[in-house]
Amino acid sequence: MNLVVLNTKGGVGKTTIAVHMLPYLFRDKGEMTLYHIDNNNKIDYKTKNFKIKQFRINQTNDAIDEVELNSLVDENKINIIDAGGGDDTKRVLKALSEAMVPVKFIIPIDQNLQSRTNLSQTIEEISTRFPNPEIYVVLSRIFNKNEIKKEFISIYGNETFGVSAIDADTLQKIKDFGFMPFWSVLQIFDAQKTALLDKFLSIEELIKDKDKLIKEFVEKLKQDNNEEMTEKYKKFKQTLREAEEIYKYSKNLDKINKNFVTKINERD
Repeated sequence: MNLVVLNTKGGVGKTTIAVHMLPYLFRDKGEMTLYHIDNNNKIDYKTKNFKIKQFRINQTNDAIDEVELNSLVDENKINIIDAGGGDDTKRVLKALSEAMVPVKFIIPIDQNLQSRTNLSQTIEEISTRFPNPEIYVVLSRIFNKNEIKKEFISIYGNETFGVSAIDADTLQKIKDFGFMPFWSVLQIFDAQKTALLDKFLSIEELIKDKDKLIKEFVEKLKQDNNEEMTEKYKKFKQTLREAEEIYKYSKNLDKINKNFVTKINERD
C-alpha cells in the first residue's frame, strides 16, 4: 500500500501526519517505510518500528523507483511518501504517474480558509495525472472534534458570515476524511526525535499491567518502607501518568479514524 501525503501549500501538518498519524493507524498492516522527499525540511527521527528514508527533490525518481520495487516485491509493505509543497508536489506526482504502482493520496488541511484553495489546487494537480484518483483529506490540528464544522469553515463554510461550504465537485472527489487532533505533546516527541507509534508501543504493556505493578510496589513498601523505595514509586507514577496520556490520545486517534482506516484498507 502506497500512501502519498501532499499539499501544494507547506505548513499544514504533512510531516506530522506522515510521521505520527499514519504509522500509528496502520501499525498492524505490514512493514513500513516513510520516504521524505523535500529540500527544505530534513527529518531525522530515531524510529524503531518503521524506517525513514530522506531524499532531496533531485532524487525523486530514486525514491519512487524504490517505492515501486518494494510494492512489486511485497504488496503488503506500506510506503508512506511525504512530499514537499509547491513545485515539489508536481515533481513527485510526475514521478508517481510514471511508476507501476497504485497510490492513495492523503491531503492534510488546517483551519485556514486559504486551505480550500490549496485543497482544490492539489486535487487538480493529482487529477491531471491520475484518472479516478483515490483521494482522502485529513483535517489537521483539530481542537474539538465536536466543533469541527465551526473550526473548518474551509470545508463546511460559515452561514452567518456568508462563507459557502466547499463546492460539490471538489467534495465528490474526496473518498473520506481523516482527523488529526492537536496535541502539544507531539512537539515534545518531535524534539526527542521519536514517533507516536514508538511511544505507544513502549507504554502499551505498562498500561495493561499497571494494577499489577502498583500492587507489587505496595507489597515491597510494606516490607521495606524506606526513602529509596518511595522515590522509585514516585518515578513509576510519573512514568505511568505520561503513559496514560499517550495511551488516551492514541486510542482516541483510533476511534475517530476508524472509518478512514477501514475505507483505505478496503480499497487496497
